[in-house]
Amino acid sequence: MTVLSMFLKKPIFLIAFFSLAHCQSSGLAPDSTGGQALTTSAWKRPAPLKIDISKDLVDTILQTTHFRFITHNSVLDETDVKEIATKCESGLEALQEFTENNKKIETINYHIYSSIEQKALREKTIKTASIEEETNSVYIVQNQHFQGSQLSLEHKLLIRQLLPKTTIAALEDGLSKHFTKEWQQKGYSYWCGQLYQSNNLPPLEELLNEEIYQNESPLVMGAMSGVFVDFLIEHFGSVVFNEKYGEWSAQELVALKSTWTNFLKERYSNFKIDKGHKIMSTDILKGFNFAHEGYRIYNGYGSQLAKESLEQLASVNSNAVSIVPYSFMRDPRKPRHLLIDHRDGGENDESVLFSHFEAQQLGMHTMLKPQIWLRGSWPGDIEMDSEEDWAAFFDAYYQWMRHYALLAEINGFDSFCIGVEFTKATLSKEKEWRHLIQQIRGIYNGPLTYAANWGKEFEQLQFWDMLDFIGLNCYYPLSKEEQPSKRTLKKGFDRVVQKIEKVTTRFNKPLMFTEIGFRSVDGTWKNPHEDDKGRSFNEKSQALAYEVIFEGVQNKDWYKGIFWWKWPSYLDYKGPTNTGFAPTRKSAEGVVKKWFEKTN
Repeated sequence: MTVLSMFLKKPIFLIAFFSLAHCQSSGLAPDSTGGQALTTSAWKRPAPLKIDISKDLVDTILQTTHFRFITHNSVLDETDVKEIATKCESGLEALQEFTENNKKIETINYHIYSSIEQKALREKTIKTASIEEETNSVYIVQNQHFQGSQLSLEHKLLIRQLLPKTTIAALEDGLSKHFTKEWQQKGYSYWCGQLYQSNNLPPLEELLNEEIYQNESPLVMGAMSGVFVDFLIEHFGSVVFNEKYGEWSAQELVALKSTWTNFLKERYSNFKIDKGHKIMSTDILKGFNFAHEGYRIYNGYGSQLAKESLEQLASVNSNAVSIVPYSFMRDPRKPRHLLIDHRDGGENDESVLFSHFEAQQLGMHTMLKPQIWLRGSWPGDIEMDSEEDWAAFFDAYYQWMRHYALLAEINGFDSFCIGVEFTKATLSKEKEWRHLIQQIRGIYNGPLTYAANWGKEFEQLQFWDMLDFIGLNCYYPLSKEEQPSKRTLKKGFDRVVQKIEKVTTRFNKPLMFTEIGFRSVDGTWKNPHEDDKGRSFNEKSQALAYEVIFEGVQNKDWYKGIFWWKWPSYLDYKGPTNTGFAPTRKSAEGVVKKWFEKTN
């Protein structure tokens, strides 16, 4: 039994687990990055700041036999919309021929938006494509990043008019993808093949379990559902498939498991995974952890404000960002299913991809770095009480990471981080982590790292040999003094460098600072991970610490780059005199610009 099935059997409802303002960093323990639990209230949709939806220019730009195309401030012209219309009408024709049903189709309203932010504020969902059966409407985002029509959700509306209702979501999803060969660029069959060949494909029972299906990765289950429908059509023929479509039970379909297994084996007997498109950058990476702040549509990863923030980051000569979606655990000693965030104001896939695409357009390396947040704790405290619980934890963590690894592979992230600061879980369960790395390698074909916590975990971790570069979340104290000289601080960092060189020399791997940061407070170097604890705002202290780090890593052979903690998704975050880690609009920003410019 998977941890997801265990979780769903309990009388627990799925809470909106990220209604917090934002965790300050990765953890709370004395040697962690110093986040704090914040008092929160229920998340409410705010009024828009940057986009005034009351001024939408709504235009019915094209009417075809079965579709009415409506644009909302869209940059598409009639020629672009005609291309979409041709695909929609062709899809309908194919579905009618497949179902042998020529009944009259109600006109489908096809709304086209220019951004996920605009669509979310008006339609109350940030998904790049969604449907509303009551009004027979499709809502898509079509721009340079998102090709909403490729998801062809209009197929679902058509299927519901042409075939009986099914209680099995995988059948409806799979049939809609059966007529969308270009799903997620390479097509559902390719992605299912990669999952199958790398032993990452879920068992058939999970595909057909409605609760598991709805809470699992839409990418993993989406690819698998398309191929499963292919299997049913090949096995039974289209006539029987259509007849039984609304009648099949999950139990009947699970009984086909052995035949399904043989089908997969035959289909993918000569399948080749494309492994040649992502390589380790030879450049020194100069960047920040890009933090999703505010937890609102208009100031998170998917917003115009985030685009402006990334442009400002590029202006200080940055060439890299780490994008950090979170999941949540209540208790570090109890395994639970790790939710993928789908909330409009959260680090949902659509917003993560928006920031990724915008950063890449600015010439930046993008790392995907999923993290776990625990209220009042941090990942370093995760330690199960039994081997059974450990197995459940790793099962849940693998399923969660499988989704993000596939998201990174499909969308061309430049590197991927498999975990952040699991101090006890990594040092006590090396075998399990090695197995996880092997599984993720089968999905994501780019450079991999792990973000180790400073101190014991970083210095004693054993599985660096399986990764492409060493990742360090570096919050080592530089001095205990309140007002040390710069020379004293440099000596403090020299001691850190000695620790780093022992590890990099032993494993013969380059190192990346996956996190390093200092608050803009008095004595920021004493315990960089800590909360401000009432200390006064001091931007010079922060700037000095930045200078010491930049000077200390120059010309080091092992130095691969740096992701400072942190750069906010909107530049007005907490104002210019806040005591947080962000250097924006503070003296440290000038230090960053100077050193990023001179670092090759």
